Formats: sequence, structure tokens, C-alpha cells
Amino acid sequence: MAAATIQSVEKAWDILLLLAKNGPLNLSEIADTIETSKATTFRILTTLTGIGLLDQIEDGKKYCIDYRVLELSYYTLESSVLKKQANPYLYELADATKLIACLGVISGHVAVTIDKVSLHNPFSVLKEEIGVLVPAHVSSVGKVILAYLPPERVEQFLEDYSFTTYTTVSITNKSEFLAELERVREVGYAFNDQEWKKGICSVAMPIFNYEAKVVGAVAISREDHLHGEIDDPRKAFTADLMRSLREVANKISFSCGYHSVQMLQESSVWRK
Repeated sequence: MAAATIQSVEKAWDILLLLAKNGPLNLSEIADTIETSKATTFRILTTLTGIGLLDQIEDGKKYCIDYRVLELSYYTLESSVLKKQANPYLYELADATKLIACLGVISGHVAVTIDKVSLHNPFSVLKEEIGVLVPAHVSSVGKVILAYLPPERVEQFLEDYSFTTYTTVSITNKSEFLAELERVREVGYAFNDQEWKKGICSVAMPIFNYEAKVVGAVAISREDHLHGEIDDPRKAFTADLMRSLREVANKISFSCGYHSVQMLQESSVWRK
């Protein structure tokens, strides 16, 4: 009985992931995809709908993720140890740069913003986007984290990755993306140069833990409608801004247990 209960939980998780990735589906589509009988699938769908994790649309013919799932995301983000360690430094970074300071991690194939501070940009379109998911190939956070992962992890990440085009400058293939990751490792930071949304660019640097493993990234973002349009958005991130970002990335890494001076000196986080 216990084994059957565990299997049901696994199938419920499969359904949640399926609908989160693909949008609304009907009973047959869900049952076929998770390779489970319609009767069993229907019971699981009924349970998930009953507790508010799923909703039914199109007169009950299709199932979709309900907004209650966002509660799980919210409490997960709120309780994040990394977020608690980094939050004071995000305020420091936002104040020093007058830009939007962000903290992000990789989850699945996307970069997730788990904290964001905007002290001087009340009209920012990004201001309220904590929890936003951005495909890794068009995210400065995603790029810089992947650049510092072991090669085998990167290959695994890219196995079924889709390089969707969002703007005219989005990276569109694996070879181009791998070349970008190599450049990131060489300089110690990654740009999003309007690759996800036109008029929005950012730069991110990695955060390391006590094992010298990358656990996240800190970034600063600028928006054309707030700071003015420029021909080369990367030039907007001046040496002073990059220095402030580097200092905060180091401080957060130290707070996460990355205390070896030798490791920090060898890391490209310290590169000028």
C-alpha cells in the first residue's frame, strides 16, 4: 500500500510539471504522457483540483495549473537561505549603483529571480518580478551560473534545451551558447544585452559556497525607458558599476562560507 501511495505522489508531481511546461491539457493527453490509465489519472487530477493546485477550463475538458501553486513558490523563495544571506548586500548594491539589484538561481532550464531590490527606480517594469522565470540562454544570471558548472553538468543541461528566439540578438544554438559560456569564464561576468526583452539589459557575477561551487548569481539591470537609450548597452555598465557588483558578489560568497583568500584570488570573480 505504501508503495502505491508513493507512486501516486510521483504521478501527481509528473502531472504538475507537465501542465506547468505545456499549459492546459485534457485527460487523455495527460494519461498518455505520464503513461498511466485514465482511471488512475482522473483520480489524481480530481485530488489535485480539490486541493486547489489545478483548475478546470473549457467546461471541465482541460486541466491547468492553479494560482495556489504560486504559494509554494512564494514560501520557497521567502525561506531561501541564499536569499537571507544576500538580501542586505542587494540593498547596498542597489543604493551604490542606482540600478536594480537581483539575486538569481538556476531551476530546471530557467533562471529564477529569488530576490530583487529597487531603491531608485519606482517605475521599473522589473520591480515586482520576484519569481520570474527567464530561459537561461537569454539571462545574465543563467549564463554566469552555467559557465561555472562542471562541463558534464552543462552538457546534461543542454541535452533537451530549446534555444527560443526572443529578440533579434538572442542566442539561437548550442555552439553559440557554449562559446558565450567560455567568454563568461574568461572575464568572470555575463551580460544579457537585450536578448530577452528589448530595452532591458543586465550583467551578473557568480556566487560561490564553502565548497567553491557556484550556487547563484547577483546582477544589476538597467532599462532604456528609465536610463535612456544607448547604442551599446554594455557600455552603460561602467567600471565603477562593475566594481560595486564584484564587491557585492564577493561579500555574498563570503557569507556563504567561501572564505579561502587563495580560492578567491584564483577565481575570475576577481578579474578586472
